[in-house]
Formats: sequence, C-alpha cells, structure tokens
Amino acid sequence: MYMSIKCFVTGGNGFIGSHFVEYLTSLNNYNITVYDNFANAENKLSAIKNDNLQIIDGDLNDEEKLKDSIKGTDVVFHLAAYSDTKASMSARELTINNGFIATKNLLEAMVENKVKNIVFTSSQLVYGETKNNIIISEEHGPLLPVSIFGASKLSCEALISAYTYLFNINSVICRLSNIIGGRMSRGIIFDFVNNLKNDYSCLKILGNGCQERSYLLIDDCVKAIHKAYLSNGSKQCCVLNIANKDTISARRIAEIAIEEMGYKNITHIETSDDDYGWKGDVPRLMLDIRKIQECDWLPNINSEGAVRETIRRILA
Repeated sequence: MYMSIKCFVTGGNGFIGSHFVEYLTSLNNYNITVYDNFANAENKLSAIKNDNLQIIDGDLNDEEKLKDSIKGTDVVFHLAAYSDTKASMSARELTINNGFIATKNLLEAMVENKVKNIVFTSSQLVYGETKNNIIISEEHGPLLPVSIFGASKLSCEALISAYTYLFNINSVICRLSNIIGGRMSRGIIFDFVNNLKNDYSCLKILGNGCQERSYLLIDDCVKAIHKAYLSNGSKQCCVLNIANKDTISARRIAEIAIEEMGYKNITHIETSDDDYGWKGDVPRLMLDIRKIQECDWLPNINSEGAVRETIRRILA
C-alpha cells in the first residue's frame, strides 16, 4: 500500500525553505506542513498549488501551537533561522531566540509527540577560521565560530546531538556553504546587482576581494538535503557538509556581475587592503564533500556557473 511521508518544514517560506518545499511537492510522496512566522512578509509559496501542502502561520517560540501542529509528523526539516550573518552581530538576541531557543522548543515538541527524525540546516560558519587553506571535513575541530550566526548554529547542533542520544532520535545535520539562487534577499551577489543598478561606474567590494568561498545553486542544495535524509538510515546523528566542489573569489563574483549586466570595461572595482569584509567574516572556506557524495549526490553546476545563473534569475 502506498504511504505518504508526513514532513514538517520550519522556515518553509524562506529562501532555502521555499525552494525545498517546491522540490518536495514535485516528488508526490510527501504530505507537507510548512510552519513559518512569515517575518519576511512576501509569501514565497503562493505559486505552489498542491493538495498535500498545508501552511501554518506559526512561531517556534509559541510552544503550545508548535506542539499541536507537529502531531503525526514522520520527519522534521528544520530550516528556520535568522540567517543574516553580518547583521547577527547587532541582532544577537533575535539570532539566539530564532536559533537555540527555537530549536529547543522544536525538540521538546518532537519528544512529546514521539517524532523520531530531524534534518537540520546548519552552516559552514560553525568551523570558524581555518589555517593554511585546508579543505574542511566534518571531523574538523575544534569548532570555534567567529560570528553570532555561526555560534547559534553550533549551539543548535549541540542540542540536536544531545536530544538524539537521550531520546533515540535520528538526526542529520547539514552544514551548508553559500547557497544562492532566485528569491535571495541578501548576500554578496544580491548586493552587487543592486549596487550596479544604482551606480555602474564603481563597484565596491568589502575587503580585498580575495575572500574565497564555495557557492552552490539552490537547485543542487535542496536535492542534497533530500538525499541526506534518505541516506541516513538508522544513524543517530549524522553530520554532512553540503557545498560545491570548488571555490570562487569575491573579486571574480564582482567581475561576473559586471559582465552579466553589460558593464564590462565600464565599471571600476574598488577594494581595500583588509582580508576581512567585516568583523565576523571568514576569508576562506572550502568544505570536503566526500560524505554527501556517498549519498549519490553531486552538484550539477560549479561555483562560477551558480553565480552566473543566480544573477540571471535576479535580473529576470
């Protein structure tokens, strides 16, 4: 007999969340409940018409509503967070409330309702700064984040690990690199495009432009999260890096934005001498993705291709 999997997606109206929900609805074997407080007023799910999709306007800090809404769930995809890394320094309480406290409430609701599976989207920023341009595996340590956002994600990981052990929950922690694509509302690419629209004569990069990261297109990211869930089996706490197989510099992203917007040989790129774009920035990160590759997943497009496609989607 055909059985639909009941999944509960927190933050399903966010950038990653809305794409993930869209992907799940295309698979036809999921009964999906989105739980989101719609702090971002734009409804990114309005175009999805699916009888197996229920949307609840709810906050993870509303404990009673959360416990009632999660009943009967097979798997939780915990994607909700305050995700502005740079702004998290000044929005510390908001970041912690929407991270650590919200995750505690979610785990308590799972325990009360005997929900046994959770997939959590963490971040590469839990690793903090690394030396000698090493490729970082999931076993890397010590984990010393340098941003409030990274610290919040690491605290959530620790809670999930403890609840996993104490209450026999199966958990997957996905440490995401820079995820990009349509529906973005912040980040280096979004900022470059908007800045060029306002003034194409000069594009300023925060820092020296040599900062290097892996950039993964959202289409590849949502498939990786789903593969991570399917491949977990009965492992109690599995940690997986999700990233592209290469990196790209901030300067190269600026050059691509200029090219895609038709300003090549017109726009001057301005940089500073600082390795860091801001306090809490990590200049270089490259993740080892061999473990997620073992889950039968590979990115379909490299970092440069992902950047180009994202700019085209923003401009469309």
